[in-house]
Amino acid sequence: MTESEQWLELLGPVPAKGGECKRRVMYDAPFTDWVEVKLVLGDNVGSTRVVTAMFDADDKPGSVSDMIALDGGRHQETVSGRWEATGRIEGFYTLIENEKSMRGPLTPADEERLRALAAALRRRYP
Repeated sequence: MTESEQWLELLGPVPAKGGECKRRVMYDAPFTDWVEVKLVLGDNVGSTRVVTAMFDADDKPGSVSDMIALDGGRHQETVSGRWEATGRIEGFYTLIENEKSMRGPLTPADEERLRALAAALRRRYP
């Protein structure tokens, strides 16, 4: 698997540079002074990956999601979650393929990968 193919893998690592990465400060309650970082990878035609993380006013992660769309969007997978007060990430995995969908809970491995993705996006905008 090439490095660029690895970047298009759900919950896989993201590049330290490259892709289209944007940072947006939010001003409306209840997210005043939160920051959203969004990274888009792929060709936006056949294969696309969008990784998004939100950080609160104290720079702590609040939520993170990873979505891949393949085959012109006919195959989509998403893993997303939000940080709870306990430190756990509550969320779900969703698969949509040819208009059929399936949803399931996060595994501990999913939680760890989401933590790594949030940290990687945070490093994109120190």
